[in-house]
Amino acid sequence: MLKVVLGLLVCINAVFWLWSQNHLAVLGWPVLDTRSGAAKAEAPIDPERIRVTAPGEPDTLPPIATQGIDTAAAPSDWRCWNIGPYAPNAQSRLQAALPLTSPDLRWQVVDSVLPQRWVVVSERSTNAQSLNQLVQQAKAQGLDHRTSETDVLRGRLILGTFINRDLAVKALSNLLDQGWGPLSVMRERPPLPALLLQAHVASDEALSKVQQALAPIAALGFSKAQVLACNAPSPIDEATTPAQSSPSTPSTATGSAPVKP
Repeated sequence: MLKVVLGLLVCINAVFWLWSQNHLAVLGWPVLDTRSGAAKAEAPIDPERIRVTAPGEPDTLPPIATQGIDTAAAPSDWRCWNIGPYAPNAQSRLQAALPLTSPDLRWQVVDSVLPQRWVVVSERSTNAQSLNQLVQQAKAQGLDHRTSETDVLRGRLILGTFINRDLAVKALSNLLDQGWGPLSVMRERPPLPALLLQAHVASDEALSKVQQALAPIAALGFSKAQVLACNAPSPIDEATTPAQSSPSTPSTATGSAPVKP
């Protein structure tokens, strides 16, 4: 009998030792950490994110709707406006700027694209004096012009900015007829992903409040956000202005004015 009791005590001690070393955690008996300060704060639970899944149904959480208010619920007599464009990283600021509940506003953030930009440019000037002479020539002929500090365009005079290459090539031909050259057509930027805030408003006053709320957020390609009716063409950024042309018949671009892809 004594041997049985001793054997049980040895087994109990062995089990206790295995448990204290956390070797029984795989069996569902982990060691409880009772040290001071060992308790950790639990992450807050969002009740709306809790769902019971049926057998075989993937255990995934439904996405949280943060894009805005469903604009389909807007009354049919409300006017629709696209405001922007904005850079993609401005999405959280756009969502935080406007109320989620409003009696005279429904809004959502939608994806858009800022068109590519092609330019007609002079050869790179070796000094500021040469570039200034080109600027004076452009002013004398009443041509829209600007400069850029990007690596590719620094030191060149930009004589026209366009949303596609064909328009830029036509402008280049017109400029050759006016005595300019050598010139080139270059792409200043590719199409850029952008965001628009689509707002359905009950009144002009409601639209004005939206504009005031969004004013601190920088627009993409504009000095300030554009406001266009939803059925209007997408805005062309303010740097896109055609060069004026002479009445002569446009010629084709020659070797003295290479067209770069």
